[in-house]
Amino acid sequence: MEKTHIYSKRKKVLNFYLTVVVVVTVLLTRQLVISFEGKNIASAFKDTFKKIPIELFVKSSFSLSPNLEYLSGTYIDETTKEMNKFTFFTNHYLPLLSYMVNTQIVTSDSMVEIYPYIDEHKGEYIEDEKFTLDDLHANNSVQAMSYSLEQLSDFNFMLNNLYTVDSNIMAEKNLFDVKYFMEADQSINFKEDGPKILVYHTHSQEAFIDSKPGDKNDTIVGVGDELVRILEEEYKIEVIHLKGEYDVIDGKLDRSQAYQRIEPELKDVLKKNPSIEVLIDVHRDGIPDNLKLVTEINGKPTAKIMFFNGLSRIMMNGKMTSLASMPNTYVKDNMALSFQMHLQANALYPGLTRKIYLKGYRYNLHLMPKSLLVEVGAQTNTVEEAKNAMEPLAEILYHVIQ
Repeated sequence: MEKTHIYSKRKKVLNFYLTVVVVVTVLLTRQLVISFEGKNIASAFKDTFKKIPIELFVKSSFSLSPNLEYLSGTYIDETTKEMNKFTFFTNHYLPLLSYMVNTQIVTSDSMVEIYPYIDEHKGEYIEDEKFTLDDLHANNSVQAMSYSLEQLSDFNFMLNNLYTVDSNIMAEKNLFDVKYFMEADQSINFKEDGPKILVYHTHSQEAFIDSKPGDKNDTIVGVGDELVRILEEEYKIEVIHLKGEYDVIDGKLDRSQAYQRIEPELKDVLKKNPSIEVLIDVHRDGIPDNLKLVTEINGKPTAKIMFFNGLSRIMMNGKMTSLASMPNTYVKDNMALSFQMHLQANALYPGLTRKIYLKGYRYNLHLMPKSLLVEVGAQTNTVEEAKNAMEPLAEILYHVIQ
């Protein structure tokens, strides 16, 4: 999502949608009064809500989109705090406004990053007033990205160009120790025998648009197999691949306890294999069904990837607060690894990576300094596109850890 946003413009958009919500509320109240005549209250509500797409309220009430990061910490501290309060308020008390802002961001801003990866639903966007397909063609040039130390030391530059901040947290200036990120030694000891990398999948059931039901090779686990194969065959790095199903309980998909369920096994593998220095949790992202995250690498359609950091900090009473029950002493080390991976990716394969995603919890990244969580494409990608991303990912990793 590389489009630069100006706070004043965003404020106008929010004011517009707030006005719309007020108007809609008045109209709904009027319709309810009309429907109430001669009926009981249950019938009145039924007749009223038959006239509106109620799924809008349901979707917005139960889904907080990552795209709402544009409403949180990307500018000066005071503005950030106010926008966080506004985001919390709209998500919980004005779900229709939340849905409308969410939809606005998805259908315009995301397209800059994702094009030319829009699937057959192109026609849905042609009438968009802010972006046309011609605009997107103009943004389709991909060049190697290099940043100066001055740029990387600028808080706003980092947030606008390298990071996406989840809507439920706030980015703080002291979070980005760029000097440490750049200087942190990511090299591993290749002289001693034994496995060096552990690849695993907290969400083993994540699949792709053309995945064959029941075929593990067509899931994110099969993508992990391809990564392991390349690391072992091409780079001669011994890897352990954990393929357990931690998001399935009694034969049914249940991700609510997946991170807790996999943690003991990860600790056991690390205890038995002290030579392991890098942990990689390979996932597949979820996006709107009419979008697709794909680029071309070495002539192959390749799923875009995104590095992810859990901060072990959440918003409490308007402030970012450490999670005492789930500490992670390696947050800075985790961020340094994803930062170096991202910069290396931009140098070797510009256009392959999305911005690094920051979220509140720890996602088992506390188990080792060199812990990495990577999202490979999304549910709209093909299995082939996801597997094609493993060759550049392996090369990027090798350049960082050698």
